[in-house]
Amino acid sequence: MKNLILTIILVFVGGTLLQAQMNSGSKFVAGYNQLSFNSNSYKEKGSSVEPDKYTNFDLTTKAGYFMKNRIAIGGMVNYNLSRTNYKVSMSKYTNTSWLIGPLARYYTEYGSLIPFAEASVGFGMNVSKQESDLYNSETKHSVFGLKGGVGANYFLNESIAFEGMLYYYYNTLKPKSSGATGPGHIESGLGVNFGIIFYFGTI
Repeated sequence: MKNLILTIILVFVGGTLLQAQMNSGSKFVAGYNQLSFNSNSYKEKGSSVEPDKYTNFDLTTKAGYFMKNRIAIGGMVNYNLSRTNYKVSMSKYTNTSWLIGPLARYYTEYGSLIPFAEASVGFGMNVSKQESDLYNSETKHSVFGLKGGVGANYFLNESIAFEGMLYYYYNTLKPKSSGATGPGHIESGLGVNFGIIFYFGTI
């Protein structure tokens, strides 16, 4: 009986604390990162040449402020670096991009698992470089991006949660290099983010 009463008290107190984290004036900070190494499987029989190697690093940081209960606005910064070393041609391809912009979130309900919807707008730059002993080239694009998705926070305690989010993104890239022509191109698709989010609540 004592254990049951204690459990009820803990659930009630925990729910109150989680609710406080999303009251007006509360804040959150979230971080996502990905680091991957790959090598392709293409290799001619009898060849001693190593396969190409690919490296990707992606970091996104978000911060927000609850203007109203369960409604937060804030901003995000994204940095991505990918690099491929081509062994046969002895060349390197590097792609660097960054985005910064506002975001808005709406949380649907309180509990240990809290779903939310998010929308953001990003402005930034993309730089691609090709380097070898024979030539070097660089291409720059300005980037305008839209992103929307749904996700959920699973709270480990009253301030720290594990976050997952499924999103759709739509980026338009326009050439900014000297002498570049053309309307640019569009990148779009689905993605998944996983990270840790910290809440600083007020009661």
